[in-house]
Amino acid sequence: MRIDALRSLSLFFLFGALSLILISIGGGSCYAQSTRSKSVQVTKNEDGKKVVYGKATHYSRSLEGTKTAIGTRYRNNKYTAASNFFKLRTWVRVTRLTNGRSVTVYINDRMHPSMASRGRVIDLSIAAAEALHFLGGAGITRVKVEEIPKPDAQEQLPPNANQSAPFSEISEYDR
Repeated sequence: MRIDALRSLSLFFLFGALSLILISIGGGSCYAQSTRSKSVQVTKNEDGKKVVYGKATHYSRSLEGTKTAIGTRYRNNKYTAASNFFKLRTWVRVTRLTNGRSVTVYINDRMHPSMASRGRVIDLSIAAAEALHFLGGAGITRVKVEEIPKPDAQEQLPPNANQSAPFSEISEYDR
Protein backbone atom coordinates (compact mmCIF):
# COMPACT_ATOMS: atom_id res chain seq x y z
CA MET A 1 0.00 0.00 0.00
CA ARG A 2 2.94 2.30 0.71
CA ILE A 3 4.16 1.87 -2.89
CA ASP A 4 0.71 2.93 -4.23
CA ALA A 5 0.82 6.05 -2.06
CA LEU A 6 4.29 6.93 -3.34
CA ARG A 7 3.17 6.39 -6.95
CA SER A 8 0.13 8.63 -6.42
CA LEU A 9 2.28 11.30 -4.82
CA SER A 10 4.88 11.19 -7.60
CA LEU A 11 2.16 11.35 -10.27
CA PHE A 12 0.65 14.33 -8.47
CA PHE A 13 3.97 16.21 -8.52
CA LEU A 14 4.64 15.17 -12.11
CA PHE A 15 1.30 16.55 -13.31
CA GLY A 16 1.81 19.69 -11.22
CA ALA A 17 5.20 20.33 -12.78
CA LEU A 18 3.83 19.64 -16.26
CA SER A 19 0.95 22.05 -15.62
CA LEU A 20 3.34 24.80 -14.56
CA ILE A 21 5.42 24.29 -17.69
CA LEU A 22 2.34 24.46 -19.92
CA ILE A 23 1.08 27.57 -18.16
CA SER A 24 4.41 29.35 -18.55
CA ILE A 25 4.54 28.46 -22.25
CA GLY A 26 0.92 29.49 -22.78
CA GLY A 27 1.34 33.04 -21.51
CA GLY A 28 0.85 32.58 -17.79
CA SER A 29 -2.87 31.97 -17.61
CA CYS A 30 -4.63 28.67 -17.19
CA TYR A 31 -7.87 30.18 -18.50
CA ALA A 32 -8.65 30.43 -22.17
CA GLN A 33 -8.06 33.95 -23.39
CA SER A 34 -9.74 35.40 -26.45
CA THR A 35 -6.93 35.17 -28.97
CA ARG A 36 -6.87 37.64 -31.79
CA SER A 37 -6.42 36.55 -35.33
CA LYS A 38 -3.31 37.73 -37.14
CA SER A 39 -5.68 39.57 -39.50
CA VAL A 40 -6.81 41.91 -36.68
CA GLN A 41 -4.71 45.02 -36.19
CA VAL A 42 -5.26 47.46 -33.29
CA THR A 43 -3.62 50.89 -33.39
CA LYS A 44 -4.28 54.47 -32.27
CA ASN A 45 -4.81 57.50 -34.49
CA GLU A 46 -3.19 60.92 -34.00
CA ASP A 47 -5.91 61.88 -31.45
CA GLY A 48 -5.14 58.81 -29.34
CA LYS A 49 -8.42 57.10 -30.29
CA LYS A 50 -8.48 53.38 -31.00
CA VAL A 51 -8.45 52.18 -34.63
CA VAL A 52 -9.07 48.50 -35.44
CA TYR A 53 -8.58 46.77 -38.80
CA GLY A 54 -10.28 43.43 -39.40
CA LYS A 55 -13.40 41.76 -40.77
CA ALA A 56 -16.99 42.93 -40.41
CA THR A 57 -20.09 40.77 -40.57
CA HIS A 58 -23.75 41.62 -40.15
CA TYR A 59 -26.53 40.47 -37.85
CA SER A 60 -29.07 37.94 -39.03
CA ARG A 61 -32.50 39.39 -39.85
CA SER A 62 -33.98 36.84 -37.45
CA LEU A 63 -32.44 38.68 -34.46
CA GLU A 64 -34.90 41.59 -34.83
CA GLY A 65 -36.26 42.48 -31.39
CA THR A 66 -33.72 40.55 -29.29
CA LYS A 67 -32.13 42.30 -26.32
CA THR A 68 -28.67 43.78 -26.71
CA ALA A 69 -25.96 43.97 -24.06
CA ILE A 70 -27.12 47.43 -22.91
CA GLY A 71 -30.75 46.33 -22.62
CA THR A 72 -32.20 47.91 -25.75
CA ARG A 73 -33.86 45.88 -28.51
CA TYR A 74 -31.92 45.17 -31.71
CA ARG A 75 -33.56 46.67 -34.80
CA ASN A 76 -32.51 45.82 -38.36
CA ASN A 77 -33.13 49.40 -39.53
CA LYS A 78 -30.95 51.19 -36.93
CA TYR A 79 -27.26 51.98 -37.27
CA THR A 80 -25.94 49.86 -34.41
CA ALA A 81 -23.22 47.25 -33.98
CA ALA A 82 -21.68 44.63 -31.70
CA SER A 83 -17.96 44.66 -30.94
CA ASN A 84 -15.60 43.35 -28.28
CA PHE A 85 -12.87 45.84 -29.24
CA PHE A 86 -14.71 48.97 -28.09
CA LYS A 87 -16.56 49.91 -24.92
CA LEU A 88 -20.34 49.69 -24.95
CA ARG A 89 -22.12 52.98 -25.80
CA THR A 90 -19.24 54.10 -28.04
CA TRP A 91 -19.68 55.71 -31.44
CA VAL A 92 -17.46 54.36 -34.21
CA ARG A 93 -16.92 55.03 -37.90
CA VAL A 94 -16.73 51.86 -39.98
CA THR A 95 -15.02 52.18 -43.37
CA ARG A 96 -15.16 49.35 -45.90
CA LEU A 97 -11.66 49.02 -47.32
CA THR A 98 -12.69 47.70 -50.74
CA ASN A 99 -14.94 50.64 -51.71
CA GLY A 100 -14.16 53.43 -49.22
CA ARG A 101 -17.77 53.74 -48.02
CA SER A 102 -18.19 54.56 -44.35
CA VAL A 103 -20.98 54.61 -41.79
CA THR A 104 -21.27 55.83 -38.19
CA VAL A 105 -22.70 53.28 -35.76
CA TYR A 106 -23.39 52.97 -32.02
CA ILE A 107 -21.85 50.02 -30.13
CA ASN A 108 -24.72 48.55 -28.11
CA ASP A 109 -23.90 44.84 -28.06
CA ARG A 110 -21.10 42.29 -27.72
CA MET A 111 -20.01 39.56 -30.14
CA HIS A 112 -19.32 35.96 -29.21
CA PRO A 113 -15.71 35.79 -27.91
CA SER A 114 -14.70 33.26 -30.56
CA MET A 115 -15.29 35.81 -33.32
CA ALA A 116 -12.03 37.62 -32.48
CA SER A 117 -10.03 34.49 -33.23
CA ARG A 118 -11.64 34.45 -36.67
CA GLY A 119 -10.55 38.02 -37.41
CA ARG A 120 -13.96 39.58 -36.84
CA VAL A 121 -13.96 42.98 -35.16
CA ILE A 122 -17.54 44.20 -35.60
CA ASP A 123 -21.01 42.82 -36.30
CA LEU A 124 -23.17 45.46 -38.02
CA SER A 125 -26.92 45.92 -38.21
CA ILE A 126 -28.61 45.21 -41.55
CA ALA A 127 -29.01 48.95 -42.26
CA ALA A 128 -25.30 49.62 -41.66
CA ALA A 129 -24.30 46.64 -43.83
CA GLU A 130 -26.53 47.94 -46.63
CA ALA A 131 -24.90 51.38 -46.36
CA LEU A 132 -21.48 49.75 -46.83
CA HIS A 133 -22.79 47.62 -49.75
CA PHE A 134 -21.81 44.21 -48.42
CA LEU A 135 -25.16 42.68 -47.58
CA GLY A 136 -25.15 40.24 -50.51
CA GLY A 137 -22.58 37.54 -51.15
CA ALA A 138 -20.58 36.13 -48.26
CA GLY A 139 -21.70 38.84 -45.81
CA ILE A 140 -18.17 39.55 -44.63
CA THR A 141 -15.75 42.31 -45.61
CA ARG A 142 -12.48 43.98 -44.52
CA VAL A 143 -13.01 47.19 -42.55
CA LYS A 144 -11.33 49.94 -40.58
CA VAL A 145 -13.18 50.83 -37.36
CA GLU A 146 -12.34 54.15 -35.67
CA GLU A 147 -13.60 55.39 -32.33
CA ILE A 148 -15.14 58.84 -32.76
CA PRO A 149 -16.75 61.41 -30.47
CA LYS A 150 -20.53 61.43 -30.19
CA PRO A 151 -21.90 62.84 -33.49
CA ASP A 152 -23.28 66.38 -33.36
CA ALA A 153 -26.87 67.09 -34.33
CA GLN A 154 -25.53 69.03 -37.33
CA GLU A 155 -23.48 66.07 -38.57
CA GLN A 156 -25.23 64.33 -41.41
CA LEU A 157 -26.39 60.86 -40.41
CA PRO A 158 -28.68 58.72 -42.56
CA PRO A 159 -32.40 59.37 -41.92
CA ASN A 160 -32.91 56.06 -40.08
CA ALA A 161 -29.79 56.42 -37.94
CA ASN A 162 -31.85 57.18 -34.83
CA GLN A 163 -30.13 54.89 -32.33
CA SER A 164 -32.99 54.96 -29.80
CA ALA A 165 -30.84 54.91 -26.67
CA PRO A 166 -32.98 54.49 -23.56
CA PHE A 167 -34.07 57.81 -22.03
CA SER A 168 -32.40 56.81 -18.74
CA GLU A 169 -29.01 56.65 -20.48
CA ILE A 170 -29.21 60.22 -21.76
CA SER A 171 -27.63 62.59 -19.27
CA GLU A 172 -29.36 65.80 -18.21
CA TYR A 173 -26.67 67.71 -20.13
CA ASP A 174 -27.54 65.96 -23.43
CA ARG A 175 -31.33 66.40 -23.22
